Amino acid sequence: MTEEKENIRMENLSGILYMTLAMAGFSIADFAIKNLSSRLPVSQILIMVGFFEFSWFWIISVYRNSPLFSGKIKNKFFILRTLADLFAAIFFFVAIAYTPLSSASAIIQLSPLLVSVFALVILKEQVKWQSWLAIMVGLVGMLLIIQPGSDSFLPASIFSVLAVAMFVLRDTSTRLMSDDISALTVSSWAAVACTIAGLVSIPFFPLPMLPTINELFVVFLVSPVGCLAYFSLVQATQRGNVAIVSPFRYTRLLFTLSLSFFFLNERLEVPALLGILMIACAGTYNIFSLVQK
Repeated sequence: MTEEKENIRMENLSGILYMTLAMAGFSIADFAIKNLSSRLPVSQILIMVGFFEFSWFWIISVYRNSPLFSGKIKNKFFILRTLADLFAAIFFFVAIAYTPLSSASAIIQLSPLLVSVFALVILKEQVKWQSWLAIMVGLVGMLLIIQPGSDSFLPASIFSVLAVAMFVLRDTSTRLMSDDISALTVSSWAAVACTIAGLVSIPFFPLPMLPTINELFVVFLVSPVGCLAYFSLVQATQRGNVAIVSPFRYTRLLFTLSLSFFFLNERLEVPALLGILMIACAGTYNIFSLVQK
């Protein structure tokens, strides 16, 4: 019995470490995108990031002899997931480019909260009142961050909300699609969607320009970080107790807030900080309410 408890403890610890690593990786990738957007158009950043990330996934697929193109990708939910990824990439990259990184990152943390309930509704399962309460608290937190009608309101914040909607559609589709589609295939096509998003959005942004050596170097370095983050997230969801591992998803806020404060000189007002805290608390509370018997 002691050995069994030790195995459970190690699985939980492993899941926590993988989740924290994933969130750190995503924060670093977001930070790099924010810096690139100071000169390069969003469409070009989408193309560059998507291309480099797909290149890394393709190398992994060759090494593992795991084909990325097969009949499995014709699954309707996989197609829906890929399309949602495409629009999510556009909306989130725009939000990163034109709003404070800390705000954009905080708002998208609503997506796990909404996914958990949206999936239950789609699957015709009963939704606990605690989940509805958590959603209401999270939405209030989002309003405190955006502050519509105030002098601090940035219209581009709407793109963060649109990104949340696409993330919800993406993650719900992931739960409904075939289980035999590998995480590598899913992640690879997410990179393809990012590249296509950049191509189709070119008319809506300034013309692409020749990237500097430093900019290429940043994308080259950050692309494997993004791949590692995806991999770590998959590992985290497969290990440990959901109630123990999932709350560490909100460490992304801590990483992003730290990078924004020390390197981007972003200073959030008290209402926005309160909103971030409400979203994190509501999401964590919802996780515990869903796993509670």
